[in-house]
Amino acid sequence: MFGRDHSKDQQPKNTPGVNTNENPKVHFDDIHVMPDRFLDPEAKKGRPGKPNRMLWIVIMVTLLLGGGAAAAVYFLVQSPADDNANTVNAANFQLNLNTSNTNTSANSNASQNTNNANVTNGNENGNTNTVSNQNTNTVSNQNTNSVVTNQNTNTSTNTNSANTNTTTNTNTTGTRTEPLPSTLDSDDDGLTDVEEQLYGTEATQPDTDGDGFIDGKRVNSASEIVGEVYLGYNPRGIGRLDTTGLVRSFTNTSFNYTMLYPTQWVASATDQNSRTVQFLPTNPTGETIQVIVEDNPTKLSARNYYLSLNTGVSSSDLEDVVVNGLEGVKSPTGEDVYLGKADKIYVIHYAVSQLTALNFQTTFDMMYQSFRLTSSSS
Repeated sequence: MFGRDHSKDQQPKNTPGVNTNENPKVHFDDIHVMPDRFLDPEAKKGRPGKPNRMLWIVIMVTLLLGGGAAAAVYFLVQSPADDNANTVNAANFQLNLNTSNTNTSANSNASQNTNNANVTNGNENGNTNTVSNQNTNTVSNQNTNSVVTNQNTNTSTNTNSANTNTTTNTNTTGTRTEPLPSTLDSDDDGLTDVEEQLYGTEATQPDTDGDGFIDGKRVNSASEIVGEVYLGYNPRGIGRLDTTGLVRSFTNTSFNYTMLYPTQWVASATDQNSRTVQFLPTNPTGETIQVIVEDNPTKLSARNYYLSLNTGVSSSDLEDVVVNGLEGVKSPTGEDVYLGKADKIYVIHYAVSQLTALNFQTTFDMMYQSFRLTSSSS
């Protein structure tokens, strides 16, 4: 086995730089002897007959690996299982075999690390906490509610006896001293077109009935005021105006007077005793005509009474009037007529509100000129 066998010298030559130890397994029967021509002269001395050194190295490595593995298994089995156990690395082996054409190096590194850590930590804490809380809460609420009974006795005594209202009218024209103009009068007969409809006359004919008298109101050549409605006559025929059905009479029994007003208007008292009566057009225009009875205890004349209320007006600015036996005055604007009798003053007032032109100036003149006291007040 260890002899020289020249029949096997024809093996393939090793290529320089190529590792021929591709098979890691080493078998005893596969060991070959390098031909003499490749051996170093000094290496040939004493080699035949001696055991192969590589074989012994392999045997020793195998034994070491097996022993290390067995030891690792033993410690893993015998190591106590606790939370502080350290990981044991049983064996670390490294085998490096380098073979060259001229140098054969066998390095065997056997590294066996055995870490056996048996750590026993014993913590004994004997803590005894005894907490005794005894809380006693006693709440005693005693609420006593007393209901208060309220007894309210209300006694109301209202006694309405006699209400005496004294109305004093001051000239509502303010600083205005000139009469307002009238609205459209197409035929210039003294009746506005609105009044023409009220009395049923022709708006384009100044003398509707052709009797030679103008329908409304006009100043003639003798400076006299003429006109059928103004004087209380029928503009559409013969006779007095109050017989035509175009006007009606209003009688105030509390203060004993009568007055004509258009049939299409509404008359109503504004107070309990009819001291003030107003006359309103059926189709409201913002205008009303009022009759107001005022007390005159000092029995002033109508002129003086007016001047006492309108201190800014000169006496010469007033127009004297006589209506059915009653003396009086007309205001500078022509919208107020004051008539006096004994301790009473009768005011016929044209309320124009905020108007800048009048629709019923001739009607107002007809109404105040129809005013008269009844026999009981004479």
